[in-house]
Amino acid sequence: MSQPENRRILVIDDNASIQADYRKILGDGRESGPAGSEARSAFFGEPAPAATPAGCQFELESAYQGEEGLARVREALAAKKPYALAFVDVRMPPGLDGVETASQMFALDPDLQVVLCTAFADYTWEDLGRKLGKSDRLLILKKPFDPIEVVQLATALSEKWNSARRERQNLAEARRAEMEARAYAASIATVNHALEAAHASAEATSTTKFEFLGRLAAVLQESSTALHASLELACEPGQNEQSHRESLETAGARCAEICNTARNLALQSSLDLDALQPAYLPYSPGALLDEVVARWRERAQARGLHLTAECRGALPLAVRGDAQLVGGILDALVDNALRFTPSGSVHLTLRLPLRDEGEEPALLYSVIDTGPGIPLEAQASAFEAFVHEAGWGSRGQGAHFSLNTARRLMRFLGGNLELESAPGAGCRFHLHVPAGDLAGVEFALHPQAALPSASEVQQASESR
Repeated sequence: MSQPENRRILVIDDNASIQADYRKILGDGRESGPAGSEARSAFFGEPAPAATPAGCQFELESAYQGEEGLARVREALAAKKPYALAFVDVRMPPGLDGVETASQMFALDPDLQVVLCTAFADYTWEDLGRKLGKSDRLLILKKPFDPIEVVQLATALSEKWNSARRERQNLAEARRAEMEARAYAASIATVNHALEAAHASAEATSTTKFEFLGRLAAVLQESSTALHASLELACEPGQNEQSHRESLETAGARCAEICNTARNLALQSSLDLDALQPAYLPYSPGALLDEVVARWRERAQARGLHLTAECRGALPLAVRGDAQLVGGILDALVDNALRFTPSGSVHLTLRLPLRDEGEEPALLYSVIDTGPGIPLEAQASAFEAFVHEAGWGSRGQGAHFSLNTARRLMRFLGGNLELESAPGAGCRFHLHVPAGDLAGVEFALHPQAALPSASEVQQASESR
């Protein structure tokens, strides 16, 4: 934004009549002096106007000693209304002379233009150079001066001051524009880098998903083919009862694998679409543990594994939550353990850990297997959505992704799923399930042996 022209002039002279002459020549900011009009007419070769145009008028202020002039300069700078020019008399007894006053004014205001006015040769040019330095802001005006000289100096030097200010403003604006341009260019570069990274990540994710879907299709095809072969074998005539039953058990296991995969896919989609709505109904934690073990007992036996469960300490008879989702997470953990445990056992435990004051109570389900375990460097990726488990070494390989679904579901329910493992030491998956408010809830020491099923507890609660 352009600022108004600065035509403020300070006259420092101890002679009141000379102060009046300056006002006559340059005007006082409200009307032009007659001498000033005549001087301008003589200088420019034009008829003297009746009054000086407002844009050409000067604003004059007076000081009668050097100290007073310095005070005026300080006040003007503090008010952010600096003088463009000062006419300074050299002889102003008894205080500072004009040369010393000019020297101190230059120190106060480096932009101030100064005209030293003198009728005597008190200082040589060399003396002035030593005292004031070589400066383009200093001019000498000999007394008695001509009005044209005063007008010319006032006009030229004030315009010089304003031109310097405009140049500084233009330079500052240019620098500001340059900084803005650099900042904009940097932001564009940052956005471009972010877009490139996002594009690369999207491509990598897309590639990984396609690879995963390919593996998933292969596993489903393998399970479906095995299911079809088992059913055909079961339907063949002439089989004995044992072979017939084994074929049906194999078919049932393959059906369970296919159903589990489909359930995980549906849960993943529901979580991605924010379409999952959890239920908060009463259920028995111990009975839920029994139901999970019952669902997987035959599968464990078919693989030659021992599947056991244990409740440790007193447990609440009923808590509120989504038993179906919690049971599904436990199913995924048991399925994972059975899938990657070639021999030994899978053991489930349930307890209610002690909690700190103010901490919400949570049930702790643990699924412990005797499989080969997961290396420490691979544990961070064990819960990734599309991990290829061949990276777990002897733990196996395939398109299995239920661990990611299980952790996402548990966090969705307000809990968490943690992993402890080491090569050759099996895996321990710890499921922290929020138990809600347990005030007034009954506890039992061995609930899995005496508690009703989750559906029976729910029906009893609804009938009350």
